[in-house]
Amino acid sequence: MPNYRGELWQYGYSDDGGKSLLVLFESGKENNLNNNNYSPTFRIDPLEKYIVLEKGYLGKDDYSLVIKDIKTLKDVLALSLADIAKKNPDFAGSFGMRQWTKDSRYFWGDIFDGADVLAVFRIDSTTWKWEVFEVPPYTMGGTALNAEYGYITYDDGPPWTGDVEFDKINKAKRREET
Repeated sequence: MPNYRGELWQYGYSDDGGKSLLVLFESGKENNLNNNNYSPTFRIDPLEKYIVLEKGYLGKDDYSLVIKDIKTLKDVLALSLADIAKKNPDFAGSFGMRQWTKDSRYFWGDIFDGADVLAVFRIDSTTWKWEVFEVPPYTMGGTALNAEYGYITYDDGPPWTGDVEFDKINKAKRREET
């Protein structure tokens, strides 16, 4: 809708009301979005020091995952998909946000292409270094991640696709491989 905006607000435990922290996105009179648009999906670490946002969208030059300091709203890390693709060209897709560890040290996310999760990544909030890990083949989007230990589930059977014909093809292919 024209003149529409989404904001992130912070509320305390008192009746003082809240305050707007950040405009996530807004449209103008022509229904065009501005250049600093974030997805309405975000993650805040358990210690409430950082917020993770997805900036832009797949195909846009500045598509990235941004981590901001909540108090200053300054970027502490901007991880672009282009940066990941330089080291891992097979992991082209969209960012998915998983979760922070309980101690707020690591943030976990994934890179997916449709329903298929290609990789998971981990960002260390003490150094702001990141690592990307390929997920096992055929896991698709059904992988569960244990953020505390970095374990991911893996089922070595054929993937379920939701389509009877594709399921038959995948079963036959897996039988040939084993």
